[in-house]
Amino acid sequence: MKAEFVAAFKNVTVRNLLIILLAVLLIMGGCEGKARLEQYRFYRFEPVAWAQAKRSGRYLMAKYLLDKQMLLGKSKLEVIEMLGTPTWDNNLYMNYALGHEQGRLINLHTYELRIQFDDSAPPVVTHTRINVE
Repeated sequence: MKAEFVAAFKNVTVRNLLIILLAVLLIMGGCEGKARLEQYRFYRFEPVAWAQAKRSGRYLMAKYLLDKQMLLGKSKLEVIEMLGTPTWDNNLYMNYALGHEQGRLINLHTYELRIQFDDSAPPVVTHTRINVE
């Protein structure tokens, strides 16, 4: 009788722990989802906000620039006027560091906005993407 009670208690305890663990994971996921929805309220590009933002504050603005194709066809000078001095620049590419994506509980990657120019004179933007470093 005692052995049956102990076995039943262990099963209930393990089951309860699994339920609690599942609940915690669901709550964490829900909080992250809510944070993401809150951020997407601010999903737009504003030059002043870009200039004042820390690197990680630029991720959603860079995503907006890509989604709306706002950089395509612009010259290097127009891009620099819009985004400021790049983190890295050569003749065909410019990079802007974006830091971590906001709203994530765990950030394993940093991101950068890569802007590719053609070889015409003056060069114009032909491709943009967000790279994972």
